[in-house]
Amino acid sequence: MPPSNLLRFTASLIHRRTFPWTSKLGDKHLLMRQCLGPSCHQTRSLETNRSKAREILQEKVDIFYKGQSSMVLQEKQESQKKKEEKKRQAKKNLERKRHLKEMHALEDK
Repeated sequence: MPPSNLLRFTASLIHRRTFPWTSKLGDKHLLMRQCLGPSCHQTRSLETNRSKAREILQEKVDIFYKGQSSMVLQEKQESQKKKEEKKRQAKKNLERKRHLKEMHALEDK
């Protein structure tokens, strides 16, 4: 196929996606206005859901543009490190308690 034919598209190749709710409207801009935007259903209140959805969207945009240097990811990594440290300390304390119980059991015999 010559390169000039690549620029020619037939009507069958170009086809607009139709969704059930846009078949009557036929307007792409209406679809964009309705479907785009953050949505959140964490609470029953519309206002709080909208504000939370905007915060979530802000975080996602921040992560997309800044990557690993974004504040959101840094805070999550910091909290993850704290969780791991707490787990480590808890395991250490359990081991100490087991050892102490064994010592008391040996003394009682």
